[in-house]
Amino acid sequence: MNFSDFVRRDKQNRKLNTSVKHFSALGGEDYLGVSFRHFSHIENRKRRPSTKLLAKIFIKTRASERKNLLLSYFQSASEDAPEALEIVKYLEQYLSPEIERETDSVWDSTKRVFFYSDDQLDYFNENSPALRLFNRILLLDSVSLNDARVPLELVKQMDKLGLIQIREKRIHPVTSAYRVPTYENSNPRTVEKGTAFVMNQIRAYVSKEGSPKQQIRYAMQLVKPEMVPMIMEQFTAFKTWIQSLANTGDPKDLVPFVFVGFAKELEKREL
Repeated sequence: MNFSDFVRRDKQNRKLNTSVKHFSALGGEDYLGVSFRHFSHIENRKRRPSTKLLAKIFIKTRASERKNLLLSYFQSASEDAPEALEIVKYLEQYLSPEIERETDSVWDSTKRVFFYSDDQLDYFNENSPALRLFNRILLLDSVSLNDARVPLELVKQMDKLGLIQIREKRIHPVTSAYRVPTYENSNPRTVEKGTAFVMNQIRAYVSKEGSPKQQIRYAMQLVKPEMVPMIMEQFTAFKTWIQSLANTGDPKDLVPFVFVGFAKELEKREL
């Protein structure tokens, strides 16, 4: 898709039936810095867009379409400079599509974020049904006692551990988000429990026989040492991107989604 294709598609996405209306919706001549005739020539592939015009349209473009905008710009540039195709390939491979973030995200909650304690981690690592119930409570904000699907003793123990509150026959979380201890902020023994907690999340939800709604990908290979920081950076960025999709709307209109990642530079003694 070249830049002209993007402009025409953007007009359709905005449900505008004329180029004049589209030109006006993008800010017109005063904002874009080009005349309608100039804009029309770009739309009809008679002129190349300038970097300044790209920046102006970029600001007016929905976040979810900005990757396509950049790809289309460099695709058009490649018609005069074939080397620009390398930029297209790079953007396709490394630039994740941006999503319109929710105004109120669970990760931006004003509620306190707690670390799981050793006792809480021990409890969940020994009680998979309680772990699944607690995840459901966090996602749905509350669950009826009648729909707990676990013995009442497990619910009472969660209450005793300070994980939940029971009000009017419903189970509520104490906060909306928890952090799992890592080696950067906790002692080795606690980190070991936190790692077991994450592994138990996988065991609780993985479909061993496979599922069209599940993705498992695996690779073990040799890489240059200088590539490892880049891999870790991309790995973290992908997790952050997934978190940006968190939605605080009506749970009835949403679906639960779990992501667990693992990447490690191995010592030769570990092989």
